[in-house]
Amino acid sequence: METVNPQLTDKAIRDYKLVCLAREKGDEKAFSDLLNLYREPLYLMLLKMTNDPVEADDLTIEAFSKAFRSLHLYSPTHAFSTWLFTIASNNCIDFIRKKRLNTISINNVYNNDEEEKSEMQIASSNPTPEEEVITEQRIKIMRQAVQLLKPR
Repeated sequence: METVNPQLTDKAIRDYKLVCLAREKGDEKAFSDLLNLYREPLYLMLLKMTNDPVEADDLTIEAFSKAFRSLHLYSPTHAFSTWLFTIASNNCIDFIRKKRLNTISINNVYNNDEEEKSEMQIASSNPTPEEEVITEQRIKIMRQAVQLLKPR
């Protein structure tokens, strides 16, 4: 066990003892205790960053996974919670950056290969006004035809 920073709080010292048990002895209860202590506050921070409960939950699990795989790198110079929240925050920022790279604004004009300005055209699955009128006319014609049929 390394020398602990004397300025750490009792909570930080408790966490460090759990980290040592988890890291050095593979104590699953210590892992579980750390997870239970920080899962909700970590999730709430990530929820504020992503504004998406599913993504926040996934990122929470991913943050704990990264932290637990890297426990050998943790040093008691700072509180475990600070270290964990830094990992989660950086991971979330990377996630948001990647997500933004995969999106394109449909409102912005862009240049194509010939340096001409053009707007992005996106096909709609909804019928055009003309198609709606044609459909209504067909329904009207079908109803008239059905009314002309004899009851038998």
